[in-house]
Amino acid sequence: MSTQPFTPITREQAAQILSVSIATIDNWIVKGILPKPKGIGERLVYWHPDTFYSRLHALLQPEVAQGSEKAALSPPQQSMETKRPTRKNDAVDRSERGDAARLARLNQK
Repeated sequence: MSTQPFTPITREQAAQILSVSIATIDNWIVKGILPKPKGIGERLVYWHPDTFYSRLHALLQPEVAQGSEKAALSPPQQSMETKRPTRKNDAVDRSERGDAARLARLNQK
């Protein structure tokens, strides 16, 4: 059995290839848009070029008529329970309360 030599793709290289930040690459991995890279050692993570580029090909090719392929390529949907609640800024909260009070006064006139 013979294997072909290849150069693995790092997160930094993936970010450069896709013209996005490393944080975006990490977010896409969490969301399932990109496959999880494999670790070698403690800190280095890599994709095999075939894995990385086949996923890109699948994401960027025109939509196929077969629904099963399209479903297999789309990232998993997050349920509402897994999303973090949004926190309003105090200034925004005060502004909204002030707007509501002004509207109430206008409606009373």
